Amino acid sequence: MSTTVNAAEQSKHVVQSIYDAVRTGNIEAFLALASDDMVLVEADSLAVGGTYEGRDAVLGCIGALAEHYDWSTLDVQVLIAEGEWVAAQVLVMATGPDRLQINISEWWRVRDGKAIECRPYYLDTEVMNRTLAANASARSAK
Repeated sequence: MSTTVNAAEQSKHVVQSIYDAVRTGNIEAFLALASDDMVLVEADSLAVGGTYEGRDAVLGCIGALAEHYDWSTLDVQVLIAEGEWVAAQVLVMATGPDRLQINISEWWRVRDGKAIECRPYYLDTEVMNRTLAANASARSAK
């Protein structure tokens, strides 16, 4: 049982550290915590939908989302861990004119001290798509 608790605590620590790195823009810390073959799966219904394979592809997606999210507002509400799995509930503000709050649940998988998988689930994908579209329109109007 203590091995499971230790694995869960380690997994939870890795995910919290990734959120800290993203919130502060610490790319080196993120890279140190993500496995080389990390996978990020975004819902196909989103403008950024698809599967991002490899640490660099995942980082590229996070960078692209920085145009839409104010990562400095990333707020971890809850982290629950069981073995190598971590469930997270996070809030982040959109960068658009409405400054909408985006509510995201994420499932993470951590192995050997590195994140190997992340699957975000947005409370309202329509709000997310409106945010992405509004930000794209605002940029093209400049």
